[in-house]
Amino acid sequence: MTQPNTNKLSHFLKEETALVLASTGAFFAHSEEQLKALSKPGVAYVDLGAALVSPKDKAEKVIEAFDGIRGRAMLRDIETNGLDTIIRREQEYFNSEPDMEQWELDSLLNEYALIATPSK
Repeated sequence: MTQPNTNKLSHFLKEETALVLASTGAFFAHSEEQLKALSKPGVAYVDLGAALVSPKDKAEKVIEAFDGIRGRAMLRDIETNGLDTIIRREQEYFNSEPDMEQWELDSLLNEYALIATPSK
């Protein structure tokens, strides 16, 4: 019997983020040195906040892609792991994390349920 893939949401978020960055030429720069090192000559860049820098002509595409990134990552998590595994995983995490509030777990599981339920 095969074990289910238990990649966590953070894994899928990183993958989705990497796809957006690679397809748009955007990057994260936390210092002037990083900005200079990652910028390409002749390309105009804009600061989108939170250290996210995008080529000016791709800024709208980057914003739109990041708007849906969490939902796409959650959908991949559901497709890969299944809702039962995700619920068990998140409940185990909740039980091991003393600072986590019940509403945080409920909110996360509700978000998964909404993503998993097709729109009519």
